[in-house]
Parts: sequence; C-alpha cells; structure tokens
Amino acid sequence: QVLALIGSEDVTFVDLRPYRDYQKSHIRTSINVPAEDLGTDEEKGQREKSREEVARVLDTQGLLDLIRHTKHHQKQLVQQGIVASPRKHEIVLYSESSPRSSKTLLHSFLLLQSLLPSEDCSISHLDVGFKKVQKRMKHLCYSTQLYRSTLQDIPDLELSPILPGFLFLGSMSDVLDPLQLKKLMGMKSKNNNSQHSGSQSKGGPQPSLTSSETIKVLRPPSAF
Repeated sequence: QVLALIGSEDVTFVDLRPYRDYQKSHIRTSINVPAEDLGTDEEKGQREKSREEVARVLDTQGLLDLIRHTKHHQKQLVQQGIVASPRKHEIVLYSESSPRSSKTLLHSFLLLQSLLPSEDCSISHLDVGFKKVQKRMKHLCYSTQLYRSTLQDIPDLELSPILPGFLFLGSMSDVLDPLQLKKLMGMKSKNNNSQHSGSQSKGGPQPSLTSSETIKVLRPPSAF
C-alpha cells in the first residue's frame, strides 16, 4: 500500500518526528510536521496548543495548501465528467515507534481529525513505526547518509569539461576546492568550501520502487 501511495498528488505522508530526525532520513515525498509543534509530543509533556496555533503550523508546513489543491483539482475532474465524485486528500501519519506504543501518534491523529475538514481529507496512519519502514523498505526512504556515501572520491578520476564554463565531471575534492571552482566557473571564492561541503540534493538518488514487503495504511485508528 505504501508503495502505491508514494508520489500520488492526492496523498501526503506526514512525518511527526523531530526535524533533526526527519533530516537524517524520511519516507520519500513526506513533509515534516513535528509533534512538538502540534503540542502532542509525549516526551515533551507540552501544554495543549490552541486550534489557531496548530492551524498556523499546518499552514506553514504547506499541508493546508495541499488539501486545497486536491479539492480544486477533484472539483475540476467532476465538472469535466472524468470522475463521478471527488476524491479526498489522504493524509498518512507516521512516527518513530509503532502506533501501539506511541501516544504521540494517537494524540496527533485525534488532533488533526478534529481540526481538518472531513469532507476534504481523510486521515490514516502506518501500521508500523519509521524504524521498521526503513528496515524493510530502504528504497522508499531518503537518507542523507546514503546520499553522502555516493559523493566520495573516485580514484584516478580526472576533471573533465562536459560543457566548458558550465558543467564538469570531477570528484568530491574538486567540489571542495574553492580555487578550482573559481578557475573553472568564474565563481567568487567566498566561503565556497563550507557552502559546497554542506550542499545536498533534496531528492537524493531515485530508487527502483519494487518490494516484496508490505506495510499497511490503516484508515480507522485500529492500532490504538
């Protein structure tokens, strides 16, 4: 089920873990809405936040825009006679631990269910925590560690111009050499070393989306 949903414009995976964990690894295409920002993190013991505060968090993270986009798109499909009835935007929650051991997921589920319009979206959750998703289906997850490992130097690789002045084939040491960059592309060497050593592709290497494993998406909160 997870495999079929990833990449669908009508489905949004919501990662409830802290931002630092999301940055290390997460399900591809997911957005980060930390439970701490929602006031539902069981470890933080936070005060309950107002509906306005939570709505502001959801708006900032772009979740409300995604719901509105799906509603508008589905309305157009109905008007054009392509579909008989509009499809709701599906929000799939997940956290570090499984639903059975995570009060954070339960509280977040109930909070979003009470805030978001049921006629425009449906809320579900994975039947396992992110740890198991990452273990069973690594190809569905983006990992900064995995991406960094592809950026290591290749022995005896010579710097070669592909499109001179614009595109070159080289190694990681070339990327981290500000003088080399300045010479090749006319770049000003102000803080190039720190900038390029920290730069990362947001999507990372694209996987082949095939797996014999199955992770379910549970629409009713049956795991609770």
